[in-house]
Amino acid sequence: MPNAELAWRIYDLTQKYPHHLNMARWSCVPIQGREGAGTTACMADWVAAEAGYQVDFMGFVRTLDGRLVHTGVEIWAAQRLGITNKQQAMLFWCESAELGEVIEEIFGPRPEATGPPC
Repeated sequence: MPNAELAWRIYDLTQKYPHHLNMARWSCVPIQGREGAGTTACMADWVAAEAGYQVDFMGFVRTLDGRLVHTGVEIWAAQRLGITNKQQAMLFWCESAELGEVIEEIFGPRPEATGPPC
């Protein structure tokens, strides 16, 4: 089942740091607690970074100390997001400006906040 909460959380991060989003590039993105570090990266890299991992220039997911987690960031990120191969292709190969529209197409509209008003 698609993980809409994770997808929208990642999207919000990419909008907070738009200079760190480039859907045409696998690379490292800022890791939590290291704002401003890293280079531009695609949605799959952001999924890895949000989980506390990094992606090397080969697209391998690694721990921060370099241990291998998975050899294909796009496969690993798709599994975390709970999406199909077709949805993976749509999400990870769209243009940066189209990302929000593609997320909405795959995961549905942004979930409404729940709980008491702040």
